[in-house]
Amino acid sequence: AKALLAKVYLCRSGWNGGNRDEADLEKCKELCEDVCTKSGLKLLPTYADLFKYKFNNNEESLLAMQWVPLGEWGTQNTLYSILSFSDISGGVAAWGSPFAPLEMLDQYEHSDTIRRNATYFTQHSFYPELCMDKGGYHYDKENAQTKKGAIGGPDDDNDGYVAPMSSPLNTYIIRLADTYLTYAEACLGNQEKLTGGPGLEYFNKVRERAMIDPKTSVTFDDIIRERRIEFSMEYTNWYEYITWFKWKPEKILNLINNQERGTRADKIKKDSDGELIIEGIIQPTSPVVVIASKMFMPYPENDVIQNPLLKAEPVSYNFKD
Repeated sequence: AKALLAKVYLCRSGWNGGNRDEADLEKCKELCEDVCTKSGLKLLPTYADLFKYKFNNNEESLLAMQWVPLGEWGTQNTLYSILSFSDISGGVAAWGSPFAPLEMLDQYEHSDTIRRNATYFTQHSFYPELCMDKGGYHYDKENAQTKKGAIGGPDDDNDGYVAPMSSPLNTYIIRLADTYLTYAEACLGNQEKLTGGPGLEYFNKVRERAMIDPKTSVTFDDIIRERRIEFSMEYTNWYEYITWFKWKPEKILNLINNQERGTRADKIKKDSDGELIIEGIIQPTSPVVVIASKMFMPYPENDVIQNPLLKAEPVSYNFKD
């Protein structure tokens, strides 16, 4: 609860644009410190383990959707068949595994292979937890498919809890690494750079778990990039964009519209140093441009008809009354 409340304060601090509100930032930092230092919790040592069934409800998981393995429709995690593919499903029907966006692959530093390989399959990567009866799975395709959520077949240390459109894997709502990066962002506040203190320390704990070099200072752009990498394919990024958009609308619109969404490659290979080689870039014929007025959905017309006050300006309310 405190981890989520900290994010609310961070969001509210910049909701009206301009400088972020210092009182909200202080409250955010106070809550983050409480979670980081008093909960007794730590990051799970191995990043890839976060996305394996046997590590459901690990100590980094602060809040998660817990599905019913092999349950009825509506209680099961239907992403299994969408995020997996037949080579690794052990005979279970699977047809998905979306391809990694080129712009997303470009976010990873060369040494950040632990998080990249846990998130996306790339050529010559090996996964001992998949196809275990064959000694593991070597991914040798000349592309990059989604790995998070692709947990293997019913015989791959999943207690048999795998079926078409049914995965036993929890869906994170918030995990401790999120609080670490929220802490860093609140400590950065309205400064250009964060050069020390607990915010930088916790930012680097996330990087150290990924076995990449810590930073001596971080900017807002560093935080955006770190969040995108750490939580890629966990379906949380849009909520961060909304928070940032309300604070820095022009910057975030520019960021979104320069992501080259829809751009793909004919081939994605690796050289002997592990560097990705992109061949045959294909651009979308009609890229979508996001504008400020489309960042929020309008109220449904039926609701507005029943309650016209929904379209009125909000008014302050003292919740202590």
